[in-house]
Amino acid sequence: MFIKTKQKIKCIVAFLFCIIIVSSVSITVAAQEELQSPAYTNYYYEIRGDEKILVEDRPVYGFETVIDGNSLKIDGFFHVNDMCDSKNGDIYVLDSGNSRVVVLNSDGTLNRVISDIILNGEKCELKEPQGIFVSDNNEIFISDTEGERILICDDNGVVNKTMTVPKSDLIPDDFKFNPISVLIDNSGYLNVLTRGSYYGAMLYDEEYEFVGFFGANSVQGTVLDNITALFNSIFETNKKKAQRVRKIPYQFYDFDCDKTGFIYTISPTEKGQIKKINLKGSNVLRLKKGLSVVSAESYNFADTSTYVDEAGHKLKHAFSKIAVDENGYVYALDSAYGQVYVYDDSCNVITVFGGGLGRGDRNATFVTASSIVVVNGKIWISDYEKNSITVLSKTEYGDLVMKAQNETVLGNFDAAESLWGEVLKYNSNHQLAYRGLGLAAINKRDYDAAMKYSKMGYDQETYAAAYGQVMNKFLNKHLWWILLIIVVLLVFVVVWFSRPSKRDEYAVKKTNQVVTALKMCVHPIEVAGNIRTKQSGSVIVATVILALYYLSSVSVKTWSGFMYTLPAQDFNLLYTLLGSVGIVILWVLCHWGVSTIFSGKGSFKAIYIVTCYCLIPLIVYNVLFIALSYIVVPSSTSFVDILSTIAYLYVAIMLVSALINIQEYGLAKLSGVVVLSVAGMVGVAFLLFMTFILGQNFVSFFANIISEGMYR
Repeated sequence: MFIKTKQKIKCIVAFLFCIIIVSSVSITVAAQEELQSPAYTNYYYEIRGDEKILVEDRPVYGFETVIDGNSLKIDGFFHVNDMCDSKNGDIYVLDSGNSRVVVLNSDGTLNRVISDIILNGEKCELKEPQGIFVSDNNEIFISDTEGERILICDDNGVVNKTMTVPKSDLIPDDFKFNPISVLIDNSGYLNVLTRGSYYGAMLYDEEYEFVGFFGANSVQGTVLDNITALFNSIFETNKKKAQRVRKIPYQFYDFDCDKTGFIYTISPTEKGQIKKINLKGSNVLRLKKGLSVVSAESYNFADTSTYVDEAGHKLKHAFSKIAVDENGYVYALDSAYGQVYVYDDSCNVITVFGGGLGRGDRNATFVTASSIVVVNGKIWISDYEKNSITVLSKTEYGDLVMKAQNETVLGNFDAAESLWGEVLKYNSNHQLAYRGLGLAAINKRDYDAAMKYSKMGYDQETYAAAYGQVMNKFLNKHLWWILLIIVVLLVFVVVWFSRPSKRDEYAVKKTNQVVTALKMCVHPIEVAGNIRTKQSGSVIVATVILALYYLSSVSVKTWSGFMYTLPAQDFNLLYTLLGSVGIVILWVLCHWGVSTIFSGKGSFKAIYIVTCYCLIPLIVYNVLFIALSYIVVPSSTSFVDILSTIAYLYVAIMLVSALINIQEYGLAKLSGVVVLSVAGMVGVAFLLFMTFILGQNFVSFFANIISEGMYR
């Protein structure tokens, strides 16, 4: 009998293992099939609170032409590293491999070729130059990266000045001067980015004298990073600690200046890739998140997902170049994916287009996109490997979207309203269109229309503002009726509970366990004592309360009013279960374990029952929150927030009071045990997380083995 059971278990395990492997292989194969045809894409992201939802869209920019040596009837480009535009609209192309500068007219025709850079009367060979900039007086700045210098030339390529590493106490001894990009801001100051520098941009005055560094990136660590660092500090040997790479900030890869004088920078970070730097060197870029405006430091400007190549390796996004047009739209170039992300000044995604994933086998897709310039509504993108320049022009639809958003940002709501109406004829689900129409409606004091449009555009701020006006109008008209109804209800309740009746006899017939649970809210110490000494608590009732807490938590996220909760695209019941029931169970386990070590008198059953009974105020609050979310306008001093604080404080007081009686601890000892219990919860959660990661790696390892076998 034992042998048969053992064989059955082996069969079940083998079957489950095969399912996991087959699923992993199918996912890998699907990813490979997706990569076989990297096409030109057009989409944007809807922002719903913390969610970024990809939405396919019509082209905002369309392919116009490709410029290369053949089309210009000159020797072909060889490794175009950078481009810039001049004041009169000409495009200066840094043809690095040929050590020359090709100047194009705004229509893409050839203006001239500066084939030789003359230094001290002789031809100067450039050493892998990475950047070019043309000032308003037509001075050409070439960042000769490996030559460790900046060459300042006239319009014929004759070098008038050479800039090398300046002598200053502000510059470290090990500093390497490898300039990659140059910019003159609106104040006339020269800004220089150097490769490998984490100090920010080098700043020079109008006489090209070095004055300091400007706007360095900072390192942002997550909670997981901090836990990992603590874990390593405890368990790593000194040798491993010495070998561990210190996390340092990313350098800026490129920058551009808008017409108001702000400098936009770009970095290949995972979040906060785009920054808007003010004169103090601080990032002032902000985005709307629900009802508040927050810093864009932790916002991911790239896609929310990544592609996986045939070997199972993730292709990381690599923002490398940035451009800002005359209307303040920001164009961020992802050289790895060959995509362009267009944002407005409030971090709204206007469009994402391009593609190639390193192949660039179609128009407007790229192998290695190396630079971007925006001139007169056209986008110029160079490809380092294809040795060509792709020109894209704005479509009729794109022109409408960008004009409408620009009018909305400027507050010209009447002009924006008609434009957004035209946009909806092309795309009836455009989020920015509905947000713009909501703002236009509230400007006209058409609050019903404003609520309708802002809800369709997931704009909680505009919806709340319009709803507040509607509610004020309603209260001014019907306040006396509302007060009268409230008074009548109060009188009815008082009379009902004051009348002589058989209410007490009916109460006796109620289940004692339910009465005990409800009494916990008023007399937690007494009830806890009865649970410990008289075993008056009920596991069934406690479990029902826990289930109600879970259901109320789900209801808060699915049934609450629009002003407080946005509808989630992919609501996950499991996450809510872990965040409610999971935390309660983990608390009971850890507290029971710690209290047992410190001679606590409470049993596992008693701790579980008491903890669940203490959830009743949170259930009541969740029900009230759902009701109030349709009535109360949110604000920094909202009545709903006050109720939340009261509910959680009340639960904490109930739980502490009950545990003091259950465990027979003093307040000081209980506080210590609670701290250790919470630390235990963090430790268990970390171990579960690491187990999950190891399991994923295990499955991925076998999937890669099978994938390699299939290819061989």
